[in-house]
Amino acid sequence: MKKTYLFLLLCIVMSGFSLRSASAAPLSNAGLIPGDIWFSVATPKEGETISVYTLFFNGSSATLSGSIEFYDKGAILDVATFTVGPQESEQISVLWQVNAGDHVVSARAIGVVSTPVGGGDGTNVYLEQNITAPKTFFVSRSNFSPRPSSETVEPILNQVDSIESKFTAWIPQWLKNSVTNLIMQLEDFRTGVVQDYSIKNLDALNKKDVLSTRVSSVDTEGQGISPSTKFIEIPSVYGKLFWVALVLFVFSSQFVFYGLSILLVVFFVDRIINGIKKISGRFHAQPVPKTYKSLKS
Repeated sequence: MKKTYLFLLLCIVMSGFSLRSASAAPLSNAGLIPGDIWFSVATPKEGETISVYTLFFNGSSATLSGSIEFYDKGAILDVATFTVGPQESEQISVLWQVNAGDHVVSARAIGVVSTPVGGGDGTNVYLEQNITAPKTFFVSRSNFSPRPSSETVEPILNQVDSIESKFTAWIPQWLKNSVTNLIMQLEDFRTGVVQDYSIKNLDALNKKDVLSTRVSSVDTEGQGISPSTKFIEIPSVYGKLFWVALVLFVFSSQFVFYGLSILLVVFFVDRIINGIKKISGRFHAQPVPKTYKSLKS
């Protein structure tokens, strides 16, 4: 057992060393500016097709080429390729049809190859600044929708308003305020999780790319993959990607998030009620003492 623990500890130490060596000396004078992502319109609207821009700068002495992936809440919007000469920069953009709801847009440079100006074989490089900071914003639903004539809709709307006013009149003001504050806090929590996990998604994708580069180079050289990479690093990275994708799926959709929240509340309330019933049933089902039976007879 002790040997097993020592072997696992050695694998963890080796994995940390290999990750540091793999990410050593990244290219620091080229990449994406962290906060540099913008749109073709100042305020996107639902259903509108806009351009999403970022800027790639190359301060090195070689030509850099690769791809830029654009994301919204961890999901890829589109991919654009680039080739930027030494000491130059280039705007890179993709088209995106905006939908209503929360958005966390970011970009990431992948598969970057450095090629000498005079010609020669290109080499894969890892950029120190290969992701942008996420840009968070909200798009409200469009007011335009095909409706029946006002003569048909107006009575229905009046009835709905009347029912709503009668219902809310019975609710105390303190309860209205409490529910409103709770919903606002839940919404702030949900959007904060989406933003945090969008960044974690990009970090996990970067680690996956580093591991893929290492594994491909090992295969090319005819060497075997180390136990730390095979049994610790690769499963942990893909496990993190799966977990991040699951969290983003739940928290990105208001319907899924609040639907699951309501189901959880109903489940726990039901468990509490059943627990109280069981305790109450045990209390009433206690046997009558013999002394009481003898006195009664």
